Formats: sequence, C-alpha cells, structure tokens
Amino acid sequence: MLTTVSATSDNKSLENRFHLLHEITSQSDRSIPQQLEKALEVTCGLLDLDIGIISHIEGQQYTIAHSWSEENILEEGQVFPLGETYCSITLAVKNVVAIDNINRSLHKRHPCHQVFGMESYIGIPLTKEGEVYGTLNFSSSEVRAEKFSELDKGFILLLGDWVSDTLHKKEMQEKLKEREELYEVVTVNETDMVCLHDPNGTYRFVSPSAEKILGYTPAELVGRNAYELFHPHDLKDIRNRSHQSAREGRQVKNFEYRIRKKNGDYIWFETSTEPITDERGKVVQLQTSSRDVTKRKKLEMLFKESQRLSSTGGWQYNLETEKLFWTEEVYRIHELPVDREITVDEAISYYHESAQPKIREGLREAIDKGEGYDVELPLVTAKGNKRWVRAIGKVQTNEMGEVYQLYGVFQDLTHRKRMEDELRDRNQELKKLHETNSKIYSVIGHDLKTPLSSIVGFADLLIADADRYDESEELKESLEIIHQSSVNTASLLEDLLDWARFQDGDLSLDIKEFPIATAIKQVVNLLRVSANRKDVTFIFENNDADKTVLGDRQVITTVVRNLLSNALKFSHRGGEVTISLASDDDYWHVKVKDEGQGMSKEVQDQLFRDETNESQTGTAGEKGTGIGLRLCKDLVESHDGMLDFDSELGEGTTFVLSIPFASLVYDKVS
Repeated sequence: MLTTVSATSDNKSLENRFHLLHEITSQSDRSIPQQLEKALEVTCGLLDLDIGIISHIEGQQYTIAHSWSEENILEEGQVFPLGETYCSITLAVKNVVAIDNINRSLHKRHPCHQVFGMESYIGIPLTKEGEVYGTLNFSSSEVRAEKFSELDKGFILLLGDWVSDTLHKKEMQEKLKEREELYEVVTVNETDMVCLHDPNGTYRFVSPSAEKILGYTPAELVGRNAYELFHPHDLKDIRNRSHQSAREGRQVKNFEYRIRKKNGDYIWFETSTEPITDERGKVVQLQTSSRDVTKRKKLEMLFKESQRLSSTGGWQYNLETEKLFWTEEVYRIHELPVDREITVDEAISYYHESAQPKIREGLREAIDKGEGYDVELPLVTAKGNKRWVRAIGKVQTNEMGEVYQLYGVFQDLTHRKRMEDELRDRNQELKKLHETNSKIYSVIGHDLKTPLSSIVGFADLLIADADRYDESEELKESLEIIHQSSVNTASLLEDLLDWARFQDGDLSLDIKEFPIATAIKQVVNLLRVSANRKDVTFIFENNDADKTVLGDRQVITTVVRNLLSNALKFSHRGGEVTISLASDDDYWHVKVKDEGQGMSKEVQDQLFRDETNESQTGTAGEKGTGIGLRLCKDLVESHDGMLDFDSELGEGTTFVLSIPFASLVYDKVS
C-alpha cells in the first residue's frame, strides 16, 4: 500500500488537502500531461490507493487517457469495455461514487470486482464544454481501512473541476498548435501570398511568401498601399470589379490582374478577397490570398493567339436560357463587335441563303436526335464580305439523356478554299501541259525513232558491202562514224523517252525471265565499234553463264548500256572496261569497272541529284544528256534494286547494279 503521504489524521486535514491542491494546480513549469500525472500520483498517496486514472469514454468504450501506478501497470490508450469498470456506476450516478469495501456494497457482483479484483474505488465524472468526457477515478485491490470521508469526496470534486479545466486547456493548446502549424504552412511554405489590408488597400500583414513571389520582404510592404504596385492599365478594373465589391462586404474570387515586382517586372496575379466585418457588419479588414499565374496566363494568351492565327473560335448555346455565346474569333470572322448579344436566328442569317437550310437541319438534328454535325458552308459577314467557314456542333445531355446545350468550333476556311481553287486551276493547267508533253513525246518516239532506225540499218548495210564499192579505209571509217553516231543518238533518244515516261509515272514494267548474260553481251557488241575507235578493251567475266533472272529486259538493258557508255566515255585510250556477272542468295549483280579519270568528292555528292543538269565531258570530248545516271537509279529502284558506286579521282570508277531474285514489285506486275 502507498505510504508517500502520511496516513495520519493530521495529514488528511482540510489544510493538507488545500496544500495538495495548490501543489497540483501550480505546476506551471510542467507540460499538461506531466501535471495530470503528478495530480494522479499525489492523490493516490493522499487516499492511500494503488491506481489513478483519467479516462475518456465514448459510447461503451473506456479508454485510458492518463494514468499513474507505482508499478506502471497501465498504458495510455488501453481500451476496456465500460461495463467492466466501476466508472459505469459513476456515470450512472453523475456524481462522486466512493466505495471503501466492494463486498459490503451493492456492487459486489460488479464485473470489475470479478475481473480485476478491485476492492475499493472513488471516482467522479469529467465534463468538457458541458459534455461528458470521461472519469477521474482511483482504486485499489485492497479494502480501505477507513471509509472515504466527506473531505475525500470534496477533494475529488475540486480535483475533478481542475482536471476538466486542464483537459479543456490541453485541447485548446492542441487546436492552437494546429492553427499555428496550418498558418505556418499557408504563410511560409505555401506559394500563395496571404495578406491583411485596411479597407483602403493598405497592407497590415504580409506573409513571408511575398519575398519569393514579389521580391519584397513583408516589412517592405506593410504600411504601403497595394495600388502602388498595380499595373496602370488594370487600375480601373481592380477598383470597380474587385476592390469595391470587397469593401461592400462581398467575397471576390479568382480576380486576375498584373502587379509589379521589386525588380520592376510585372507578373499576373490571381487574387481572392474575403471581407472581415465587425459585430455591426462593417468591413474592417480585407484578407487576400494571391498566387502567381503568369505561366498559365501566357499559355492562355498563346492559345488565344493560335486561335486567331488559325482563324478558329468556339461557341456555346444553352437551350434553356436561349443564350448564344461566341468567342472573340467568331465575332472577328463575322466582322461584328465583340461581346455584342446575338441570337441563333441572327447567327444563321449570316450564312449564304443557299446554306441556311443545311445549318438549320444540322441544329435540328443535334437537338432532336443528339447527333453532332460538321459542315463547310459559305457565309456573308456583317460587312458583306464572302467567306467559307467550317461549323462543328456537339451536344451535351443531362442525366435523362436530354440535350440541354450545344457547343462547338467555328473556323474561317476562306484562305484554304482560295488555295484549293488555285490548286484546282493549277492542276488543270498541269493536266493540259502533261497532255501536250505526251503529244511531244509521241512525236519524238515516232517521227525521230523511225528515221534513226533507218539510218542505223542502212549504215550497217553500207559497212557490210563497203568492200564491193570502195576499198578505201577513209570511206569505211566515215561509215563507221555515221553508224556509231546514229546508234548513240538512238540510245540517247531512248533514254530521254524512258526518263520522261518514268517522271510521268507512265513507265510500266514487263517482268519476264531472260538470260542476263546474253543481254549484257548484246550491249557489249552494240558498243564494240565505239570501244575500238578509242582503243578500249571490253572484258566480260561471267561466273553465271546460264543465269536466268526476272526483270524488265529493256529496262535492265538500258541501265547496263548507260553504265558501259559512261565507263567507255571516261576511259583513257588503251584502257580496259571489265564487266562481271555474279550472284548470291538474294541478288544478282552486274559490276562495271573502268580505269578512267574517276570522280572527285564534289562530283560524287551531286551524282544522282535532280538539280544537277550538267554532264561531264569524256576523255575524248564526248558529250552526254546529263540524265543517264539519274534515269539508271530510278529504273533500278523500280525493281527494288540498288545502284552503288566507288570512285577514286585518277584511279577509275566501279558501278554495281544489284537486282533481287524475288520482289513484291514482280508480284504486283504479275
């Protein structure tokens, strides 16, 4: 049994109790939990009891809020059923309950006695703001030697009042701490700038975040009027639409304006103002919360400008109020003053007469069936200018599926329509030009190819029979020149016609199997006379003598002829041109290698470009069309093939033609 306080009658006198109460209530240097624990300890000693508890009771749940026992057998937060504690009796009586011997009382069968074996108890209900909070109770597992006196009960009553007040004080301190922490979050860590102003706008309090946002410390702003910082162009709006409303006691939310920073730059502010009134309803202060919305505002202005540049605006029509809303760009398209009220019928009247039935039908379908529309229609502006517009309409429905609002996009298509008309006219011109070119190519193909073929044929005959008429070498040489020039001219003409057909997309491939070696030999034989005249030797290396490939024979022959002609053209007298035929699993290859003058890096870079029109002169002054290699590349790629080359200036050039054995091109042609 506790004996901290003497059990003599002198120590239990009224004077001693007042002394203990003074000791309990004068613990200003301790925290509230420490004060309550000390009160429980002192009272246990006074009453000669083992355990002191301050409980919190909610419904039928008994929770230990504070406790003291010599052996610390209880912990804060422990929970017990209320019915298993003597406090259930205390709450029922609503007054002090003192039991010095449970077995001699009416409560000897109480669960607390049976479960915990508590033999003596004294307790009192605790209230907070008029509501029951819990109990202050003391108990022991031993019967008290003396009955609880009236002084004991009086002491418990006084102590209970102090505990109730202290618990209320604790709650107030906790709430104050929460508010202080919240205030610190709002005014220090929060990006918002929180201020108190006099009704005229003078700063009376400024949160520390002002320095981060505006560059001013709170001390630099307090006493100054906010109007000193507002942008001159925004003063009227601030005064009439925000400040005046707040001074009249109305809350103002999310008002946007510009304010000057300490460095002189202006930023966009979004401010909400809450009027603070006295008991008579007079506005005595204005509380503002502001944030920097410059980035958002710039994005909004950028979006608005993009709408203007794209000539796109928005609209909205409320079926209940019959109010039609247009954005500024829609007004601009109609050439009407911004913000002028306009009805749906008036809006429709700006469409061309021929288009009005269609837009009315679109609106009717949207309202009746909930279906949107997207139409391009002619429009006549308020100033009489003709335009084309795109009108898009969408619907919004309520929970019953009924359309209550229409909205959409309105775009000026006039420039696009004008461009489409110009493009249509241009296409017509190009079509006529194409038809004219086709006629020209037809004339070239018929009227030039036929006489050239005759010249080549007769030149062949004359060369063959030259010995019968004249044995002079001079005549033979002249005939050979005529023959070769005719052959070259016919080849160039064929290249030109092929290139023209390819550019127009008229070149159709005739894909068939053919012996590639035979085709190459024919080209070599065709150019043999020219090679002999330049004393250039053709060497044909064929590793695939019987190779049969898929492709357009005429196209492939044209490419090989061009490659051999180029090799011959840029070879030095007495040189060699090697033609080799090989294959791998996927491709067959024709390689043409010369020992000529080669190409510089600049020439190589420009070799296949369309804008390169000049043809290089050969080693013997030979001329060309300048389209041969470009044509070759296009023809090879039409077979899904590749045309590669390697060249060193002064060392010669090698071209490699690679054509696949299988290709989707062949399938499509088939």
